[in-house]
Amino acid sequence: MLLKRINYLYITIILIIGYMHIGTGLYSDDFVYLNNVPNWTLSSLKILWSGPQCYLNIPTFLFYLVQIYLIDKNFILYDLVKIIVLLFSLLLTYRFLVDYISKYRAILIAVLFILYPIHDATNYCPINQYQVITAALVMYAHSLINAERYFAGLFAGLFASFFSYASPPMVFGLSIIFLLNKNYKRFTLFILPQFIYISSFYVMKPIVGVNTIRTEHVTNPIKYLKLYMLQVLSGLDVAIGPSFFLKVYYSIVNLSLYSAVIGCVTVYIFYRFVEIKKEPINVALFWGVVAIMPLTFGMFALTGYYPQMAFGLGNRVTTLYSLTLSFLVIFLFMQNKWISTIVFIIFIFSVLGISDHWKAWNKHQMSAINNIRNNSQLQGYKGDKVIFVSGNQYSKYGPISHIEFLSESWVSNAVFDLALKENIRAVTINKRHVYENGYLVDARYNTKVEVNDYINVYDSGNDRLFTLNVVEINSYIDSLPPENRHWVQMLGRDNVIKKIILYLMPRLEYSL
Repeated sequence: MLLKRINYLYITIILIIGYMHIGTGLYSDDFVYLNNVPNWTLSSLKILWSGPQCYLNIPTFLFYLVQIYLIDKNFILYDLVKIIVLLFSLLLTYRFLVDYISKYRAILIAVLFILYPIHDATNYCPINQYQVITAALVMYAHSLINAERYFAGLFAGLFASFFSYASPPMVFGLSIIFLLNKNYKRFTLFILPQFIYISSFYVMKPIVGVNTIRTEHVTNPIKYLKLYMLQVLSGLDVAIGPSFFLKVYYSIVNLSLYSAVIGCVTVYIFYRFVEIKKEPINVALFWGVVAIMPLTFGMFALTGYYPQMAFGLGNRVTTLYSLTLSFLVIFLFMQNKWISTIVFIIFIFSVLGISDHWKAWNKHQMSAINNIRNNSQLQGYKGDKVIFVSGNQYSKYGPISHIEFLSESWVSNAVFDLALKENIRAVTINKRHVYENGYLVDARYNTKVEVNDYINVYDSGNDRLFTLNVVEINSYIDSLPPENRHWVQMLGRDNVIKKIILYLMPRLEYSL
């Protein structure tokens, strides 16, 4: 009977993840690689050594770029890869957890971790899937070593560690389990690949000429503590604060009728086949999983970038400690059938609503690209001036701007290349720009483009190309809609929360 119940759950999970991801497509930087990678030759592999992020994540870039190279514009295949990756990651997460807790709780935590609402960018955007793959591989290495399959565990640990920079918090967090259980041999073998990974960069850096990684704040304790505090505060906002509740609310608002019906069926299956009973918490597992959260904050504080967020493709940074949150949700709020069902209802309708939002935005992106391809003004454009692109910057989650599209110049340029196959340089124009002293200045990147007399603007929202004299540029920018990436941006200029954020990370001045 237990096997029959679990088989029903497995089939449901496969069908739900398949339904959620078919029709979700590509996003943001994916279009840049889609434009460049199909033209590769073997010599193009030098890109893997062109920057530190590539050098430290060679398996990630190979997985991603080979996928783009082979699939090209067969978009349905990207969705199939997403499904396979998520199911594979779910299986490895379950395999790790079942060593310490019951099968039902292991399944629930694994599903919650993989689909947790705050890191949807990891699920739907191909370039971000490395986060969940890395986490799953680390957990698999742990389970192999725990089963005394030491050689296989070491190999899996090396592959997991080198897969991406996301591995250190997972490795050091989960190593605590072996330490608390006094399995010192397993502890040593588990963390050894991570030390090899960290050491390899510092050994190879002068040999291959890799530029400095963003870890300069490690030598500035005061600045590091400020950045760590911002990580903690933004992490709490994402986990239990306004960002989390806004994300859940607007996800459910995005729910389609068809997904609502599927959600109801899934809730019935959960109520009918998932066994909920009180279970003691494994202390070692608890501390190992919980440690991932502060370690993640510490890693991102080193960079001076990437505050925790629930919206936008940057929410990939929340992936690792979603395992912590999933564990706490299951063990704190799912102790009886009725409360567990209520929690599951909120979860399933939220993630299905998120899926509907990504599907709808993918259709919108394809429509915008089709408009660019068929626009007669763009087809006949012969000027050598840059075209500034407005509109279609982000999808909208109520008042929050969520999924990036034409918000960055490199994406706009790639989309124009893909659509027109013409030598037209396209750059983004939005509210973070200002025209001054003959230049259009981007306050975020502190870059500027020289402007003489007038600019050509393509309004992608209304599919029209027009000319703006320099005296009209700032008025036009002022007329563009606001792009609020976080609820804090909607507060008053002198709000104390904004002042705290700017004190901790002054570089966010352009957005606040």
